[in-house]
Amino acid sequence: MPIPFRASSLRTIPTPVIAALCMLAMALCYATTANLARIMGDELNALMITFLRNGFGLLLLAPLLLRSGTRALRTTRPGLHLVRSACNLGSMLAWFWALPHIVLADGVALMFTGPLFAALGAVLLFGERLGRRRALALAVGFAGVLVIIRPDFSTASLALLVILLSAAGWGAMGLCNKRLTATDTTEQIVVINLLMVLPASVLLALFDWQWPSSTMLAIAALHGSLGTLAHIFLARALALADTSFCMPFDFTRLPFAAAIAYPLFGQLPDLWTVLGALVIFVAAFAIATRERA
Repeated sequence: MPIPFRASSLRTIPTPVIAALCMLAMALCYATTANLARIMGDELNALMITFLRNGFGLLLLAPLLLRSGTRALRTTRPGLHLVRSACNLGSMLAWFWALPHIVLADGVALMFTGPLFAALGAVLLFGERLGRRRALALAVGFAGVLVIIRPDFSTASLALLVILLSAAGWGAMGLCNKRLTATDTTEQIVVINLLMVLPASVLLALFDWQWPSSTMLAIAALHGSLGTLAHIFLARALALADTSFCMPFDFTRLPFAAAIAYPLFGQLPDLWTVLGALVIFVAAFAIATRERA
C-alpha cells in the first residue's frame, strides 16, 4: 500500500541536503539555458535573445510583483541597482553573442572565472587587501583560462575572450550583490534588475529586430523561466548554507551542460577544457573559502 505524501515530511530533510539539491537544480537550470541559448543563436541575434530572456523572466516573477506590490521596488540604493543591471545586461549580450562560435563546455568553464574577477575588483575598486593567498589563487585561476583558450586568434578564440568579458560582468554583479544584500532582499534585487534591464534590452533589440518563430518563442519562454529559476535556487541554497559548502556543487554546471550539448550539437569538452575548468574552479573555491573565513 503506497505511503501518502505529507508536506510536513519535508521538514525531516536535513538543511545541507536541501541546499545541495537547490545547487544541483540551479546547475541543471543553468546548463539547460546555455544550450537553449545556443539553439536560439542559430536564428536570432544576441540583442533579441537578451530581450526575450528578460521578458519571459519577468513574466515568471509577475505573481511576486502582484503579491508584494510596490514593496519589492522600494530601495535606498537605486544607483547601485543601476550599475548591477548594466553589468548584467553587458554580461548577457557578450554571452549570447559568443555562444554560436564556441564549444559550449568551453564557455561554461570560463564562466567559473566570475569569482576571480569579483575578487580582483574588490582589490582594485574597494581597496581590499590582496594578500599572498588571494594573489596566488588569482594567478592560478587565470593560468587555467590560458589552458582553455590556448590563444591562436581564431574566431573561436576571440569569442572565448568575449566570454571572459561576460564573466567579468558576472563578477561585477557579485560585488554589487554583496553590498545590496545589506539593505535589500534577494527578491528585490532580482525584480528591480529585471525591471531595469528589460526596457534597455527592448531598445537595443529595436536596432536589429527579428520576428521570432513560434518555435523560438516557446524555447525563449523556457529559457527565460529556467534562467530566473536558477537565480531563485541559488539564492535559496546560499540562504541555507555557507558558500564553501554550496560552491563545489556549482561545478556540476559543466558536466550537465556537456551532457545536454552532446546529443544536440555533437560537442564534448576536450581534456584541456576539463583541466582548465578544474584549475579555475579550485582557484575560485580558494578565494571563496578565504573570504568566508
